Amino acid sequence: MHHTMLIQRQVFGIIKEEFVRAGLKTVLDINDILVPLNSNVVIENTSSNGLISESIIEHHFPKITTEVELAHFTDYKGCKGIIESGELQLASILKWISESEFRSFAETHGLHDYSESSNGDPYYKTLMCDLFYASFTKREPNNLTDMWDTYAERGTGAKFVFKMKVVQQRSELRPILYHSSSKNPPTLIKSLSDRIFNECGRHFVMRGISRIGAFYLPMGYGYELEDESRLLVKAWDTGSARNLIIGNGDEAYLPLKIGKSKNEFCDLELVEVQSGPKSDVDNIRQLLTQNPWSQRALFSAA
Repeated sequence: MHHTMLIQRQVFGIIKEEFVRAGLKTVLDINDILVPLNSNVVIENTSSNGLISESIIEHHFPKITTEVELAHFTDYKGCKGIIESGELQLASILKWISESEFRSFAETHGLHDYSESSNGDPYYKTLMCDLFYASFTKREPNNLTDMWDTYAERGTGAKFVFKMKVVQQRSELRPILYHSSSKNPPTLIKSLSDRIFNECGRHFVMRGISRIGAFYLPMGYGYELEDESRLLVKAWDTGSARNLIIGNGDEAYLPLKIGKSKNEFCDLELVEVQSGPKSDVDNIRQLLTQNPWSQRALFSAA
């Protein structure tokens, strides 16, 4: 017992020091730290309010809680689907597992328990099964040509502008952190993990680690040009989000009704639909005309 209490005090001291170094003024409670017997980990107590992890998440990925207008680019198929269904599909993050989604976060931060295989698959893949998201950027992005080319099928799709406000505790809207382990200082997560392991001989396990990985991408692959923010919904084992899921595996998606108070996760009011510079403008205009719910939105051609 004395040994675990000593480790608890050591870990608490490290966390306080690193929080001060990062400029965080969070008032911490030593009882939020749990040191299991006969284990090589130290964890954030699941019975706590999660203040340690939430402070770290807010530090690197500040939540957007106010109403904001953001743009979503899509190809013609996606455009047609949104207008005809009146829904925005949140894709499983598994769909992009081959493009460094989550894996780079797990490997950069030395999360061995998440990188090692379990039943043939990396464990982080299991965590990703519960995460569904849609990507957005600024209404007028700096790299407009690249956005049309990459996400709207070389300009043949459309840009949807939404007025958005998340429903607290049901979804999260956060900017992506683009990070280079060789060019940027270590993240607070990395600094804590390294110090706790080097000084206490234990791995630090944060709460909400899967959520954190969903908002992290490596620099050097061109991702940072997107200036991306993500609307994320985590589907717990039971609940309304789980009941909404359609499909399985990397083809699964979670549909959200568009409109104010039309779903319980995020208000999504359609403000504008802009057809791409190489799109069939008349075709997209006709889609809007045939679906009255969308006619309040401004229509324009790029």
